[in-house]
Amino acid sequence: MLLFAGLPALMLAGQGEFGAAFLVLISNVYAIILGRLLLARNLLGKGRVKPEDLA
Repeated sequence: MLLFAGLPALMLAGQGEFGAAFLVLISNVYAIILGRLLLARNLLGKGRVKPEDLA
Protein backbone atom coordinates (compact mmCIF):
# COMPACT_ATOMS: atom_id res chain seq x y z
CA MET A 1 0.00 0.00 0.00
CA LEU A 2 2.77 2.42 0.88
CA LEU A 3 4.56 1.67 -2.36
CA PHE A 4 1.46 2.35 -4.44
CA ALA A 5 0.60 5.55 -2.60
CA GLY A 6 4.06 6.89 -1.88
CA LEU A 7 6.26 6.14 -4.85
CA PRO A 8 4.60 8.51 -7.36
CA ALA A 9 4.51 11.25 -4.73
CA LEU A 10 8.16 10.69 -3.91
CA MET A 11 9.10 10.94 -7.57
CA LEU A 12 7.20 14.22 -7.94
CA ALA A 13 8.73 15.62 -4.75
CA GLY A 14 12.19 14.80 -6.08
CA GLN A 15 11.48 17.06 -9.05
CA GLY A 16 10.33 19.90 -6.80
CA GLU A 17 6.59 19.46 -7.45
CA PHE A 18 5.53 19.35 -3.80
CA GLY A 19 1.94 20.48 -4.37
CA ALA A 20 1.35 17.81 -6.98
CA ALA A 21 3.09 15.22 -4.81
CA PHE A 22 0.79 16.02 -1.90
CA LEU A 23 -2.33 15.75 -4.08
CA VAL A 24 -1.18 12.45 -5.58
CA LEU A 25 -0.44 11.03 -2.15
CA ILE A 26 -3.80 12.09 -0.71
CA SER A 27 -5.76 10.82 -3.72
CA ASN A 28 -3.99 7.45 -3.71
CA VAL A 29 -4.54 6.95 0.02
CA TYR A 30 -8.19 7.91 -0.42
CA ALA A 31 -8.57 5.39 -3.27
CA ILE A 32 -7.03 2.62 -1.18
CA ILE A 33 -9.28 3.34 1.82
CA LEU A 34 -12.38 3.58 -0.37
CA GLY A 35 -11.54 0.28 -2.05
CA ARG A 36 -11.13 -1.46 1.28
CA LEU A 37 -14.44 -0.07 2.52
CA LEU A 38 -16.26 -1.20 -0.61
CA LEU A 39 -14.71 -4.66 -0.33
CA ALA A 40 -15.73 -4.94 3.32
CA ARG A 41 -19.31 -3.87 2.52
CA ASN A 42 -19.47 -6.38 -0.32
CA LEU A 43 -18.21 -9.22 1.88
CA LEU A 44 -20.66 -8.29 4.63
CA GLY A 45 -23.52 -8.22 2.14
CA LYS A 46 -22.68 -11.70 0.88
CA GLY A 47 -22.37 -13.01 4.43
CA ARG A 48 -18.77 -14.14 4.05
CA VAL A 49 -17.58 -12.23 7.13
CA LYS A 50 -19.22 -11.09 10.35
CA PRO A 51 -19.21 -7.44 11.41
CA GLU A 52 -17.13 -8.24 14.49
CA ASP A 53 -14.44 -9.80 12.27
CA LEU A 54 -13.81 -6.44 10.61
CA ALA A 55 -13.27 -4.50 13.83
